[in-house]
Parts: sequence; C-alpha cells; structure tokens
Amino acid sequence: ASDSEDRPEFARGQAALALKAIGLRLPESRTTHDFTSTFGFEPSALQSVFANGLEPSDDGRLLLVESDTGSGKTEASLAWWLKLYAMGKVDGLYFALPTRVAAKELYERVRQCVERAFDEPSRPGPVLLAAPGYVKVDGERFRDTAPLPDPRGVLWDDRPQDAKRERLWSAERPKRFLAAPVAVGTIDQALLSVLRVKHSLLRSVCLDRHLLVVDEVHASDPYMREVLKALLRGHVARGGWALLLSATLGESAAAEFFGREIVSRARATERAYPAVTDRSGVHPVNHQGTARQVHLELSRCLDDDSTLVTDLTRALEVGARVLVVCNTVARANALFRCVEAALERGAPELLPSLFEISGVRAPHHGRFARADREALDARVSKVLGKGSPRGARLLIGTQTLEQSLDIDADWLITDLAPMDVLLQRIGRLHRHRREWRPEGFESPRVRLRIPARDLASYVDPHGALKGPAGLGRVYADGRVLQCTLDLLASRSTLVLPTDARALIEGTTHAEAFAELA
Repeated sequence: ASDSEDRPEFARGQAALALKAIGLRLPESRTTHDFTSTFGFEPSALQSVFANGLEPSDDGRLLLVESDTGSGKTEASLAWWLKLYAMGKVDGLYFALPTRVAAKELYERVRQCVERAFDEPSRPGPVLLAAPGYVKVDGERFRDTAPLPDPRGVLWDDRPQDAKRERLWSAERPKRFLAAPVAVGTIDQALLSVLRVKHSLLRSVCLDRHLLVVDEVHASDPYMREVLKALLRGHVARGGWALLLSATLGESAAAEFFGREIVSRARATERAYPAVTDRSGVHPVNHQGTARQVHLELSRCLDDDSTLVTDLTRALEVGARVLVVCNTVARANALFRCVEAALERGAPELLPSLFEISGVRAPHHGRFARADREALDARVSKVLGKGSPRGARLLIGTQTLEQSLDIDADWLITDLAPMDVLLQRIGRLHRHRREWRPEGFESPRVRLRIPARDLASYVDPHGALKGPAGLGRVYADGRVLQCTLDLLASRSTLVLPTDARALIEGTTHAEAFAELA
C-alpha cells in the first residue's frame, strides 16, 4: 500500500482475499440446482423428504435417518446439505465415515455433486478428501500437486498467489482438514474435536460451521458412542446441524443421542422403518423396495476351516459368487491358504474362481500397502460389483468387505459378530438385480460360523470374554454376542428390512441384556 492509502483498510481487503482463496470465505451467491439436475435422476421417497419436504427447524438440528442398504441415504444427506447451505444455515459439509477406504469410495460422489449443484462463480471449494494417506484436493492427489514454497506451509505475502496452491491450505495438516468448505473423511477427525488433544479447539471451531454427516452409525461400539454423543451435544448446542445415517440404530443409542428416555423393547421394535427421527419424534418414510428373504444356517465350525471346503467347492461348481468374512486378518489368511490348497489338490479347474489381481490369488484385508489396497478395492468392485460378469467367484476377507465396496454375492459365510455388523455383511447379498442366479442360490443364503462351545465357557475368572475369532477382543461386548447367538438360533430365515428392528432391539436393548441374567 502507498503512503496515501489507508493501511488498515488495505490489510482488511488483503485478508478477505486470502480467506476467500483458501476457502474460509465463501462465494456470496448460494444458488443451487434442483435434485434431478444435480444427481441425474428423480428423488426416491426418502430423498424427496430432504430435497422437497423437510424444512430446517430447531427440532431438526439433529436428524437420524434409518433405511436399508442401497436406499439412497447418501444422496438424501447431500440434498439436505444443499438446502441448508442455500438458506445460509451452514457454511460447509463434513461427511464422516468409519474408515479411510469408505471415505475414498464416497469422495468422488460428493465432489461430482458439488460440481453439478453449483455454477462456477458460486461453487464452494476446495472439496477435500480428509483421510491421511489418501488426501485429495478437488479430485487431485495432494502429493501430485506443486511443492509448497515453505516446509511450514503456504506463506502469504504481497505478491499474487497461485490459485491452485492456495486451495491446498486445508489439506496441509490434519488439524486443518475440517476447515475445508466441503470435506469427506473419517469419523475420528471429528471426534478429535471433543477429546483432550492438541488443536481440538481448532477442529471444533471449523466443524461448527458445517453440516456434520455421520455415516454407518453403529450401536455396538460403546466407546465411540460416548465420544460421538459428546460431539453431537456440543455441536448442536453451538448452533450446528448434524445428520446420522444408519441401516438400523438401536433404541438405547438413539435415546442417548437425542437425550431422551429409553422406551421399552416392545415399543422400540414397533418404531416405523424406514424413518427420519428428530427431537419431536419418529417420522415414517414410504418404503419403495421389496423385502428379501434370507436363508440362515448356523454352523459350529468357527474353529475348523476344513469343514467349509466341500460346500465351497459345490457352490463354485454351480457358478455361485461366495463371500467369506472373517473377524481377523489371521483367520482370513489361514482360510484362504486352506481353500487354495484344497482346490489345488482336488479341483484345480476351480482355482480361477478364487479372487485374484494381476494373476495373483489373494484375500482382502487392511494390511496391504496403500497402493495394493486401492488396486484390490477396484478389483473387488470389477469382479463382484454392479455389471460384473456372471460366473463362480470366491472372495475371502475381513471387515474391509462390510461396507462401501460394491459387492453382489449369492452366499455369505461369516464369523459370529454383533447383530448390526452381521446385517451390514448380509447387505452384500443380492445387492443388484440379476437375471440369473445359480441353482440353490435363487434367494440369498448366509452361513453363520459359531463356536463349538457356549460363549460362557470362554469367560475367564475375571469376567473377560476370550473366545476364538476375535470374540472378546475385536468385539468386546459379550452380551451383544450372546443375544445375537440366542436370537438367531431359533431362526432359519430373515426377512429384511422387515425384521431389522426386532433383530437390533433383541441384541442391543437393555431389556434383552436383562434376560441374560
């Protein structure tokens, strides 16, 4: 500035330009396109609630959406954000998911939504993939961008800045991730804002501006539930907006999130489904899908992989697509080696049906290098996702297969896990409409692998559950596991999503736990 200029005024102007450049100051226009123009299809009943029906209110600062897998909850949440943003209720979006892989899979959908919903002058940005190791800014890998001018980050001086480099500011450090106007990342980035850690206040202040969307809310993780409850309480108290997405959330968790008394198990089971819940109550949504009948079989083979080989071979011979989900990486690797060796000895013609990538047969889990993991994820979607060719397939893996990846299997074999986790895994069955299903698999089938002994026999003298397959270690709440086992022992079929409420409440409600005593 020259001597004749007002230096404070000039500084304020430069500060405004800097804030706009890094995304902290948003475009003045907030005009958005309608749902159909943004997503390319007409809204479903659930999506129409958020795009056209529901209006912002204090009762709706915290919303819970419960609907079955594949019902369009993601588009519904984005439609709600667009409405709140256009009305000036929020300045941004943080879409929180349980894993980095899930965030990576969703990121491109959110980025495309932002591109289509706004014209260039009014488009907020950057759109950030806030997952350490996978960071992207506006669709480009952070590591592929031009090097920063200083190891401490972007330095602001009097010379014009490169527009592309300016947009990297929120991506430089995890503590800044939530400052991005639109970010897709892991739930831990949001949870850190309420823990006693460095820079929690910075995260909290940035998050307060956004609609916080939490996907895959599960009732079976007590620690995360407590931290998430504190996060939601503070976020809403400071005037924030939040949206929880779940296939089915138990009454005990829902009551804690909304700060109300828990209703009886009978009343909770009768709650409408699908539904949108706010502080005023539960609001039913028309269900447009068809109920699926899933055939269930319990098998006491949790400790014996060899007993699966014969049935797996038969399934592959008729052209079935089989998904096996183990609770630990060690179990997945051991089962994979067992099946591969058995096929090499007795049915080598079926070896091509084992999941492979670049000619190498492999299981799927989270301990691969990042580049290999990304290639594995893409391969899974190609050979088992929508539009994949018919033919026998066998994919063995861990919890990495439960969500986000596009998988359409005929038969699920799974280790015992909490009911909400099992429902996630069952959601990988008959995910897409196909003209042909192999004989014996016209309806989805599940084999649940359970311990040879009662769970109580695995409880040590101190009351800790130490069972096989991560029971007590990966899934620590023995009450939920026992309720899940008891409830499924009397069933040979599940009708989903019709039975979802009864299954969840029967394994997470306090009354169900009391019946164990």
